[in-house]
Amino acid sequence: MDYQGDNRTSRSYYGAFDSNKGNSVGWRTTLDYKIDLTPSLAIIPSLGYVLHTQSLFLLSDDASLGSNKLRSTYATNFKGGTLGVRAIIAVGGRGAIEPSLLYDQVKFRGKADWNLIPTFSHPLSFEDDANGYNLEGGLKGSYTGNKFFDLFLSANYLYGNTGKGTDRLYLTNGVQPLTQFNGARRHFWGIRAGLKWNIPCIKNGQSQKVK
Repeated sequence: MDYQGDNRTSRSYYGAFDSNKGNSVGWRTTLDYKIDLTPSLAIIPSLGYVLHTQSLFLLSDDASLGSNKLRSTYATNFKGGTLGVRAIIAVGGRGAIEPSLLYDQVKFRGKADWNLIPTFSHPLSFEDDANGYNLEGGLKGSYTGNKFFDLFLSANYLYGNTGKGTDRLYLTNGVQPLTQFNGARRHFWGIRAGLKWNIPCIKNGQSQKVK
């Protein structure tokens, strides 16, 4: 959507597109510290760094357009500090439930190439900057089959939002006007199931698991 007025007023353009190209990558590294509260309950606070990136495309599948074919891109990243807490609740002799909550304080940046607008520079047509956050909750259930493997099933949901920021245009005449960026929001959910393999090792004459 494009607007002629401030704060998303006087909408001048609206388009809805599908694309079968693009990717999203999430990476988080943390320092964790396990605190055993009872034999069946432990909490693990964490502190670290997070990076989420997206490579998004607006594409036209009409081959007759030739050089006028729509192929615009928008690359984003959310990066910054993360903190969270996870609990491990033992269930029976072999089961466990792990609820978790993570908060990321991030810097957002988006870079676009709007290929069909001749007044914009290429490959960088405009750039967005803002401060924001991610909030992610998860729930994992696991079952220890034996000393060699664990089964798990987990689900998580992430909500990301930024405040208002800046939008800088890069024009072919060299002018770089600065306007207001109204913010970005995203929603992500996922379900995972799998098998975690444990490698036995020998320490002090006893077999232990290395996960």
